[in-house]
Amino acid sequence: MAIKKRVLEWKWVKKNFWNVVMVIILWQIMVYAIYSILRLFINLPPLA
Repeated sequence: MAIKKRVLEWKWVKKNFWNVVMVIILWQIMVYAIYSILRLFINLPPLA
């Protein structure tokens, strides 16, 4: 039973891995875009 649960968890991780990666990438892009737009109105230092 424990082994079956582990397999199901691994399948879930494999299935959702790319969803998590996509969310992280989209979040990074969103933060960068918002920061870039703010820089147009306010003099902020460039994002490293």
